[in-house]
Amino acid sequence: MKPQIHPTARDLAIFRHIGERGVSSTTAIHRAFWAGRQIETAQDRLDRLARAGYLKHQVVVLRGQAHHVYALGRKAAALFSEAERRGFLLKPAPGELVHLLRTGAVLDHLRATRQVSGFLHEHGVRSAVRRGARQGLADGLVILDGAPVLLEIDSEHYTGQRLSRKVAELGNAGRPVLWAVASQARLETVRLAAQGYPSIQVAHFDE
Repeated sequence: MKPQIHPTARDLAIFRHIGERGVSSTTAIHRAFWAGRQIETAQDRLDRLARAGYLKHQVVVLRGQAHHVYALGRKAAALFSEAERRGFLLKPAPGELVHLLRTGAVLDHLRATRQVSGFLHEHGVRSAVRRGARQGLADGLVILDGAPVLLEIDSEHYTGQRLSRKVAELGNAGRPVLWAVASQARLETVRLAAQGYPSIQVAHFDE
């Protein structure tokens, strides 16, 4: 029998944080909700929420390190209105977990230095494109300093013509684009590819 837990206001905020991103790691959740406390405090509460069925827990290896990551369970999703659940990514595929964690890390960097007032995950952006919105197939749409900006998380698999096509697709999307890269080498590569598209800003974010 699963233990009984009554979610607190902080638990609900954590559920919303995870739902908007699809997944989040113990490290990111600790930084956002238990700043100044031991990470074990966050881990203990997340483990309790997972055992109670509110969260789904798994371990993901990223750059050789194991990370505890969490997605929303049904019990947590049921605590929100249907309208809010439509903005959540409830069943991320195993193959996209690392990419979603990288997206979340970039969001955390942005929130530390800029005003972030909204975020639409990749699946929501793709759904909007299917409905005819000219947003481009980016990894997210972030409201940054009051303005909508497409967020692209770089992949080193984008090379040659593939990189050129992606740059053109986003450069012609009709919105500003923030293209996040993880190394100085990729910064120069993507900047060179995007030099004809002033709407694309390429920025280096350490992981």
